[in-house]
Amino acid sequence: MSQGDDPTLVANKSKSIFRVKKYTVDYAAFTGRDLTPGLPIETNPDLSQCNAILGTSEVDSTGKFSIYPNPTKGVVSISNQDAVTKVEVFNPSGGSIKVPYSKNKIDLKHVPSGIYIIKIYTINKVTIKRIIKQ
Repeated sequence: MSQGDDPTLVANKSKSIFRVKKYTVDYAAFTGRDLTPGLPIETNPDLSQCNAILGTSEVDSTGKFSIYPNPTKGVVSISNQDAVTKVEVFNPSGGSIKVPYSKNKIDLKHVPSGIYIIKIYTINKVTIKRIIKQ
């Protein structure tokens, strides 16, 4: 199927398309495995939402940022050498969500479980991290 196709219009396949069983990140079969997301499963995917969030030439890839704990059940701490000027959190669909942020702590207690993208701004650069909310 291509992204955006209606699965109910696909004969005899509508009950099995994109059907998954969800496992927690501590599931034993995941131990020692790379869980980095792969390519989209749809034919002709539209990744414009991803590019809008992640598209920046100023992304810091030096590893000087630390976000912990990850996975988290609530508050996430940011450890960084430079002062953080702004924090944005995005849901998997690319939508911005408002979360409390103060003194290098992001409060995710009230957001649903899932993977989120955190965009952290300092005076000279932008760092993007993924975080798992349990």
